Amino acid sequence: MPIEPGRGVFDPNAQIGFLLRERFNIRNLACLSLGAEELRPADHGYFDVIFSVNVFEHVPDLESVVDAMCKVLKPSGVMRHTCPNYLIPYEPHFGVLLVPFVPRLTALLLPHARGTELWDSLNFVTLGQMRRAFSRHGFVREFARGTMHKAFVRLDEDEKYRERQGSRQVVAVAYSLLRRLRLLRLIASLPPVLATPMTFEVRRNGAAI
Repeated sequence: MPIEPGRGVFDPNAQIGFLLRERFNIRNLACLSLGAEELRPADHGYFDVIFSVNVFEHVPDLESVVDAMCKVLKPSGVMRHTCPNYLIPYEPHFGVLLVPFVPRLTALLLPHARGTELWDSLNFVTLGQMRRAFSRHGFVREFARGTMHKAFVRLDEDEKYRERQGSRQVVAVAYSLLRRLRLLRLIASLPPVLATPMTFEVRRNGAAI
């Protein structure tokens, strides 16, 4: 049961979801048009799997979203999420470096971003915030290693991905420099807290893995 509210700057997402269901002939697939924070077990039941890709950095109230997700996850269920880790001062939507520790000040240097709906939607979530948010509910989190290394290596392996990143000079320059200095392997060994994006799985404490 997908959830894709498609609100604000993401208005086209709902239409894209509809077209995908048409394309794959799954028109009858139940789809909730609501925010994750609105999930209620009594109204929507329980879920075996909950996943998101680049969602958490846009939610206005992280705690309410995590709380709702935890309540509707089955005892044996699992969550898998991917989103930027803004402890690393890089913003992937705009492809720019951020002012460290106070990323919102970056807008003062970015007239093309300042005041836009996309920029204003960002909450600059960090790995530490995600860890604490799920810990409050007694959930176990496991953060994947090597995510930043995989993102760099993908530039060589995925032509479409490379084209999408073409305008992001920060990525291209960083990748070129890391390759030249032979530091890519070092990037692969960084702890998850020092990498972006972050990918992690969440389960109830005691749930089978």
